[in-house]
Amino acid sequence: MSFGAHHEWGRLREAAVGAAAPTLAELLQREGVTVQRENAASLRDPLIVAGNHLIEASLRFESRQPERFALRPLAQRLAQQPGVMWRAVPPGWPNGVDGPFLEGGDVLLNGREIYVGMSGRASDMAGIDWLDALLGPAYRVIPVAMRSSVHHLEDVLALVRPGLLVFCPKLLIDGLPTSLRGWDRAEISPEEADRGAAHMLILEPGRTVLDAGNVRIGGELRARGIEAIPLPFESGLRAAHQPLWRESVLE
Repeated sequence: MSFGAHHEWGRLREAAVGAAAPTLAELLQREGVTVQRENAASLRDPLIVAGNHLIEASLRFESRQPERFALRPLAQRLAQQPGVMWRAVPPGWPNGVDGPFLEGGDVLLNGREIYVGMSGRASDMAGIDWLDALLGPAYRVIPVAMRSSVHHLEDVLALVRPGLLVFCPKLLIDGLPTSLRGWDRAEISPEEADRGAAHMLILEPGRTVLDAGNVRIGGELRARGIEAIPLPFESGLRAAHQPLWRESVLE
């Protein structure tokens, strides 16, 4: 077994879930996923998993910076596995202006390409440069410019399976990254993005969990052959879980 994954859509085998999300944990357990319950407000933002790299994030706002310590015990346990490389992004200044800042909600994995959102509200160019230097030439770290109203990339873009994505074109300044422009896409409006329509939990290629309130996008996915499992969950499915191990389908 190898730690982590290089894709958003590999078969999910192990994940951490917030203690305040029991229905989500139960659904994952029924799907055969090993679940670790963690007492943290957000599971995605303080920790980034890319391949065998386990990265403690640097959160922009001072009130959120202690969140990185909430998941440190989990990170320390995982770092004991053979081959796991643990690093922490140097903390940015408490003023929220001078980074580096790098938040997990901004990071999407597409093989050896890693997309990092940048809107001025979370990750910044210093954080992106830090990640690029850490991962080296084996990866391409690609900034994705977003409107200043967007908090994280996960709010406006989801990679559902190879060749299919969900995104909000009005909130991406330069459009999709080049490698994604030929993909089939289900578009969402800014209002749907605010309701978490892009916040999905990918179980495996062709199967995803989404908030039951996002009926239209669920229908769009089913029309494309995706099993879209509805779950009443208004606070952001992607932020409420952290994939720890996926069986990569392309490696």
